[in-house]
Amino acid sequence: MSEVDVDGADVESQVAAVVAALRAPASATTAEVEARVEAALGALGIAAPRPVDGGRLSSAALAPASHGTPREGDEGDEHEGDEGDEHHDDGAGDEHDDDGDDDDEEDPRELFWWLAKMAPPTHRRAREPAAPVDADLVARLEGMLAERPEPDEGHAQMAIDAASTLRRAQAVIDEVGVDAPIVAVGDDDGVTLALALLGAKDLFAVDVDPAVLGWLDEQARALGARFEGARADVFEDAPPEGIRGRCVAAVTDPVRNGEECLAFLDYAKACLVEGPAARIFWADHPDWNLELAEVLASLDARGLRLVRELPLLHAYPVSAAWVPDVEAKARALAARGVALRPTTLGALVEHVRGWTNLYVLARR
Repeated sequence: MSEVDVDGADVESQVAAVVAALRAPASATTAEVEARVEAALGALGIAAPRPVDGGRLSSAALAPASHGTPREGDEGDEHEGDEGDEHHDDGAGDEHDDDGDDDDEEDPRELFWWLAKMAPPTHRRAREPAAPVDADLVARLEGMLAERPEPDEGHAQMAIDAASTLRRAQAVIDEVGVDAPIVAVGDDDGVTLALALLGAKDLFAVDVDPAVLGWLDEQARALGARFEGARADVFEDAPPEGIRGRCVAAVTDPVRNGEECLAFLDYAKACLVEGPAARIFWADHPDWNLELAEVLASLDARGLRLVRELPLLHAYPVSAAWVPDVEAKARALAARGVALRPTTLGALVEHVRGWTNLYVLARR
C-alpha cells in the first residue's frame, strides 16, 4: 500500500496531486498515483461506468459503488440493421432510471472515470518507458499516418500513436516472422503499414470502412508490399475466401465490451490456418473493456488459449476535442457531484493517455 495519505482529501486535491505526478513522474510512485485515483473515485461512490465502446465512451450512466459494475445486457440482436455501427445501448442499469438519463445524454462522470483510471498506467510508462523504436521508422510511419482518412464516428475509431503501432507490429513479427501471412481485423491504426516497414511480405486487412482500406492499399503498394484488403463487418460477414483459413497471424484492436470483442476474436480465428503456429494479437485493457475477465474466461470454449500478455504496449493520444470547453465540462461534472476546477480537469486531459495491453492467443 502506498505511504501517501489519501484519507480525508477532497476530489480536487486528489486529482491535482495525480496531475502533479504526471507532470513530474519522479515525484511519486505509481502506487501513490493509484491510491489517489481510487480515493477520488471512492469519495464519489463510483465503482465503474458501464462498459465503454471502442475508442468512444458510451453515454450510459455510471454505476454507484453499491451496485458494482452492471454487466452488458444479453440481447442478441443488437447489430441487426446497424452495419458498421459499433455503438450500442447495453440494456443494463435499470437502477438509473430515476436519474433522468437516457441513452443519448452524455454523463460527464464517465469520461472523468476513464481519465482517472488511465492516469496510473500513464505514470507507469513515464517512469518505465517501453522499448525504444527506431526514430526513422517512426517518422516514415507518421508520414503515412498523416494521410489517414478522418475518423468515422460510426466505426468507433481511435488510433494508437506511431511508436505503439510499430511495437505492435514488431511483437507480431517476433512471434511469426516476416514471411507469414498476416491479417489485420480492423486497421485504422495502420499496423499493416508498420508490418510492411518491418519487412512483412504477405499482408491482408479487413475493415468496415472503405476509406481506411483505400488508404492502406495506396500506402502498402507504395512500400512494395503485397497487400489485399476486403470490406467486411465482423458482426455480419464471414472472412472472404481469400483470407479465411489462410493467415498465420491475425491482429485486432476491437470494440471494448465482451460480446463485441468476442465477435472480433471469432472473426480473427476464422482467418487463421490450423495448427499450433497460428496466433491472434488482441489489444485490450481491463479498465477499458470492463468485461475483459469474462472474455478471457471464454477463450477455452472457443478453442483458444492465452500465450502471453505484453502490458501497456499501446498509447492512445487523448484528443483535446474530447473536452473542447473545459469550463462547461467542469460545470457538468459539478452538477453530478464531481467538484473539479477547470484547470485541473484540463491538465488531466492534457497529460493522460489511453493504454492497452497486447494479448497473444493461440489455438488450444
